[in-house]
Amino acid sequence: MSKDNTESSKVKSEKKKPEPVATSDTIYKQTVDHEESEAVVRNGEDDLNMYMELCSKLRSHILKLKADTNEAPPVLDQLKREASLSFVMLKKLNRLEKYRLKNARDTLQAKKSKVDSFNLQLQNLRYEIYHLKKEVVKCLQFKSKDEDIDLVDEESFFKDAPEEIARPEITKSDPHQLKLSRLEWELKQRKELADQCNQVERENESVAGNINKKRGQLDNLAPLLKQLLSVSKPLIENLSYPENHSGRAQYKLTHLLPEPLYCLFVQTDAYRLAFCPNIEVKIKGKEDDAEQVNKMLNEAKTSVDSDSDTEEAAGNTRESGTSSSKHRHHHHHHSKSSLPSQVALKPSDSTEEKRNKLCLTHPLSVELVIQSKGTNVASMTLTFSYLYNLHVVAVKVSKTGIASSESAGSNHLDAELLAELFPEDSRKEEGEAVSPNLMNHYQLKQVGLTWDSAKLGHPYPWAQRMAGLTFPLATTQTPSVSVSQTSVPRVVKRLVKRFKSAIELSGLLVQLEKCQLLGSHQCILTAWQSLTWSQYQSQLTMGLISPTSSHSLTWSQLGLSTQSPSPVYKAVLTRGSAKCTAYVVLHYDYPAIAPVLNIQIELNKVIRHPANDDGVRDMQKEVNFHWQDLISDNTQSQSPLRSQLECLASCFDIYLECYSCFDIYLECLGVKEFPRKKSFIKTVRGRTRALPYKCSSVGKSDAFYTQR
Repeated sequence: MSKDNTESSKVKSEKKKPEPVATSDTIYKQTVDHEESEAVVRNGEDDLNMYMELCSKLRSHILKLKADTNEAPPVLDQLKREASLSFVMLKKLNRLEKYRLKNARDTLQAKKSKVDSFNLQLQNLRYEIYHLKKEVVKCLQFKSKDEDIDLVDEESFFKDAPEEIARPEITKSDPHQLKLSRLEWELKQRKELADQCNQVERENESVAGNINKKRGQLDNLAPLLKQLLSVSKPLIENLSYPENHSGRAQYKLTHLLPEPLYCLFVQTDAYRLAFCPNIEVKIKGKEDDAEQVNKMLNEAKTSVDSDSDTEEAAGNTRESGTSSSKHRHHHHHHSKSSLPSQVALKPSDSTEEKRNKLCLTHPLSVELVIQSKGTNVASMTLTFSYLYNLHVVAVKVSKTGIASSESAGSNHLDAELLAELFPEDSRKEEGEAVSPNLMNHYQLKQVGLTWDSAKLGHPYPWAQRMAGLTFPLATTQTPSVSVSQTSVPRVVKRLVKRFKSAIELSGLLVQLEKCQLLGSHQCILTAWQSLTWSQYQSQLTMGLISPTSSHSLTWSQLGLSTQSPSPVYKAVLTRGSAKCTAYVVLHYDYPAIAPVLNIQIELNKVIRHPANDDGVRDMQKEVNFHWQDLISDNTQSQSPLRSQLECLASCFDIYLECYSCFDIYLECLGVKEFPRKKSFIKTVRGRTRALPYKCSSVGKSDAFYTQR
């Protein structure tokens, strides 16, 4: 019972709670909420029509009120009330429209915010994709140091490596552990090889010491052997030594050779017998003429010695006879007797006679014949002659069996075949050869002559060293055997190498003259011709080409010399209406020093060269400095000139195809004179708008080009 009473009392208390009193704020809020919900529900077009009707009704009421009529006041009051109600209704419609406009703006703003959020998310996703792509490219392009190490193959590794390094139970199933084990095995092998190399170097040093010791002993034997040879000469003649003995055929001529040529012949023939059977050493000349000249030189030397003795005797009578005077007498005697054997020029001789005497050569000369290997035998003959009045050795060269054409028969393969064999050989004055013997300058100048290489030969410094001559002259006239022994192997190797290079170059020039190029190019080689140095300099003077326009290097830094003009060739590549002209400057030491190419392009009747076109400048730089990138592992023996021309053809095609992409007018017409055949990713790149001259995937059909 008590429980029921409690529940009934709760119900009564709830019924007795007073209702909340409505305030002005709550009424206003309820009104505003009602109008906002009503604005959403109501139709805007109906409100517009109602608005127009109320406006016209209100306008009519106002006109009636303003009109001067005799209507009763109740009617006027009724009109005023209706006008006020219309005005109130207009205000309500205005509020509804404001609510509706605010609601539309809020909805629009919400949609805009949502679109902006989606756009920002899209940008973030794009940036993440771009970043991930860059990271993927970096990962793909990453090359570790160990990738450049040439490791043994896996079969040899498991066969030769010890068990603790090979670990086949792990490495055969784990490529990473296999790589580490192979690297460890490579390191161990290299350490062993390094120890062996050090041991071999120590043995080489020991052997070199023994060789130097024995060489010194042989040098000491040379004067004794020479004296023995001169003493035994009468005995050999009386015994009639057989003529068919080894070396007997030229024995008499050998003894008639002047000392420099004798030293050159003996050392070169000894080197031939020891290491170089494909060369031949001969003595050319008439024995009778040689005997007469040697007799004349001996008489001239005897007269000089007698005059010297007379002067010394007269000087001794005037001197007090002290030891110091004896010392001066002894030194004076040696300085006189050490002068070269030569024919004195008499004051009574005419200028022409003095010139002829000064340029006399010994009747005997030494010929060095170098022959090539293979089916097509070619030979190069070097003739060494001795000018006894100038005391210098000159050399002339001739060749046989080398392919010839208009280009291949140029001076580079004929008269200048031995030019700049060594760096010290390039010394010239005003285009004329300079003798290593500085006395020759004054001797020739006295009779009004300069060195005539065509008549006398070339006085190369290496020829003097082969003959044992050193300048300035030593205190004795005898050639140095040690200088000749050191120089002959070095010079002969360089001569053989130069001759081999000349044969290869001549064949290449013949192919180029026939306009033959390797590789798949859209342009073709239409002309190849030889130019003189003066013709090339005229192009430089006109400003059409510049040897330093792309790399800011001097001729000497490029390995070229302006004192000894280098061979120049002109190559013309064409594709459609475009023409590329390349001036090829070859070095005498080709292929050790690569050629230098100067490029100009004629396109749309406009001459483009490195000074006015960055694309041509980069092309010239690519051809002169990065041509080796086109040589793959399978074409290591390809000549530099051919590689540079192939690089030039590729760059010329790329230049024209990129230029065709720039021509908007032709692009709109759908007409391209130079359609794109090369594969490259970007036409230009960077502020300099560099073209994609760098070739990737060399030697493959799918090669593509990128910018450097």
